[in-house]
Amino acid sequence: MEQTLENLHENNHNDLLDDTRYGKTMSQHSVGARLIENAANRSSNLFKDRGAYTLTPKDLHVRERFISRNNTDGDHLVHVIATQPICMKLLHLERRSVDDELIVSQSVITTLFRRFVGRQANYHTAQALDPTAAYHE
Repeated sequence: MEQTLENLHENNHNDLLDDTRYGKTMSQHSVGARLIENAANRSSNLFKDRGAYTLTPKDLHVRERFISRNNTDGDHLVHVIATQPICMKLLHLERRSVDDELIVSQSVITTLFRRFVGRQANYHTAQALDPTAAYHE
């Protein structure tokens, strides 16, 4: 009986360690995805065990969209969402429900291209490339 209780205690301890590691890993992914940020050091890219973290406008935008699309009760977030700055414009890519593949169309490719490259060509003249050009005007 003693051996069984000791094994049970050790298994519970190992489960707790696994849960802690999983929680830290998910928190680090959330920091990396810019969903949460260190409230004291917003430039920090590393999740630390001790610290205060806050939701980013991006995270609030994602949560708000999830709540509205899935008819989930989000009354507890209404005040938080209303008081936060408006999130940058996010591009939402849709997935097929059958195989979770991205839905790709000509309009999606065009939109992605414009987001990464820009709507206007950014050709530089030789004068614009010269760092001393501003002093010659």
